[in-house]
Amino acid sequence: MVRHVRTAAAVLMAVLTGYACLGFYEQPVHIGGGTPRVSLADTVLSPPPVRKGGRVFVPVEAVLLAQEGGKWEQKAFACVGSYIPLGQALDLLEIFSVEEGRDGMRVPAWGADPAGRSHYRIYPLYDVVAHVDAVEGVIKGNVTVSYRNPYFSRLSDLQFLLPGNGFAWGGSLIKVDGVRVDGRQVEFAVVGSRLEVPLPRPVAPLEAVSVGITFTTRLPRRPGRLGIFDGIIVASGWYPLLCPRQGGIWVGMAEGAAFGDPYFSDAGYYRAAVEVPAGLAVVASGKVSGRREGNGRTVWFFTSEKPVREFTFVAGTGWKMSTGCVGHTEVMLASRRDADLPVLAGAVPAFSFFSDYWGPYPYTYLHVVVAPLEDGLWGMEYPGLVLVNARKGIIPHLVVVHEVAHQWWYNLVGNDTIRSAWIDEGLAEYSALVYCREKGPELYGEIRARVTAGGKVPEREKDLRLYGTEEEYRQAVYGGGALYWLEREEVMGTGRLREALRWVQEYYRYDRVDAGDLERILAFFDVNGSQAPNRQKTAGGAE
Repeated sequence: MVRHVRTAAAVLMAVLTGYACLGFYEQPVHIGGGTPRVSLADTVLSPPPVRKGGRVFVPVEAVLLAQEGGKWEQKAFACVGSYIPLGQALDLLEIFSVEEGRDGMRVPAWGADPAGRSHYRIYPLYDVVAHVDAVEGVIKGNVTVSYRNPYFSRLSDLQFLLPGNGFAWGGSLIKVDGVRVDGRQVEFAVVGSRLEVPLPRPVAPLEAVSVGITFTTRLPRRPGRLGIFDGIIVASGWYPLLCPRQGGIWVGMAEGAAFGDPYFSDAGYYRAAVEVPAGLAVVASGKVSGRREGNGRTVWFFTSEKPVREFTFVAGTGWKMSTGCVGHTEVMLASRRDADLPVLAGAVPAFSFFSDYWGPYPYTYLHVVVAPLEDGLWGMEYPGLVLVNARKGIIPHLVVVHEVAHQWWYNLVGNDTIRSAWIDEGLAEYSALVYCREKGPELYGEIRARVTAGGKVPEREKDLRLYGTEEEYRQAVYGGGALYWLEREEVMGTGRLREALRWVQEYYRYDRVDAGDLERILAFFDVNGSQAPNRQKTAGGAE
């Protein structure tokens, strides 16, 4: 028992020392010879640290755990909620001071996080190629994933989502033709919506492996997130996508779910080439980096610039387009109907508002496209790409605002959309309400009442397949989710809630936050956040 406590203490000292170097950068971690040598500023830790007023605070139980035998030895400390200042934690544990910018330290690859929630900030690179046959309704594709193990334990396999095999209406749309690991053909198994790839040998933390997959995806001739309808191709969930990992296991898809977002994914860098018949324009979750034409075909090349959660594209003809710029980002709007463009144009001021309110948007592109979707959807969010349902007639302005907000609450900061969809959907609804309160306060009370009608604060975790109807799901996740954040705002004040959520945006950028860690951050800022500069009552009663 003493040996285990000492090991935990040693790991905790490494973690706490790493907290002192917090400064969340996007460049890859430095890897030296022999044992990996990294700065813990390049990790996502659970429970998370918080930073306020230039000071870093760490969870108090981390310090308690590091005391051998669980005894404090009568050492006093100032507890701020469930956190203490980093400097005091280092003093209590008698850890030497760490200068800002220290090169790094050796990190144990075991025992640091038994639940498997902590990991390095390392993102895979997807090289994706799609050959689209619009006549036959198929995509012949291949994807090469350059992967470096971000977890603190070895991996004996990699698993991939096959989203097209798990949609309630789709059947088995993705057929895996072959898999290579580091260039060698390997055995694999397809189980429903999951591709299982045993590795020839375990991959250690921070060790690299390359997986190449060839596949064929059938495009149903129907409106939806994956299909062809009215001459427009919509391709989401069309290729093998790395499964997210939670609690030390790979997490799959909510197979057969008839509504909601039945899968979620972790972020990665993307380079993509989409070959289509000449004359089709392609808009995607990426910036156009080139185009090549020949033999009646056009290849469109894309890059994600920064990590994104997945790569989706739409292809079609007859679009009318307009563009607007906000800072370094070009917002492109596309629809076949002239009447849609003024409504879509509302994406530009909403995007500008959220960039200021939640934090900077790191990409140079945002595309808003009207395309045919399922009956139950007004819109659908993808990284750098908003789809609005062409089959819904007049598009409500709030639909566009809600979907733009998802660029922050889904893409930049993700969550488990199967069990905790109230996080991103609730925050997108709350964001739209905040926008309305600022831009159209005379309508805010009416809109707030309509959004939250019938909703109640949702359960922290509830599988979307447990909802009896889509209406029940929407009331809980959208209405109840918005209500959760409005109640938080009334308790904390707008200033404190915004401060807390901006920290979530900073710390979890390109990553995922779970409900427990999110609520822990909210509790810290509730006790210690700044007072809102304008805590006046609004028409809806919120502060």
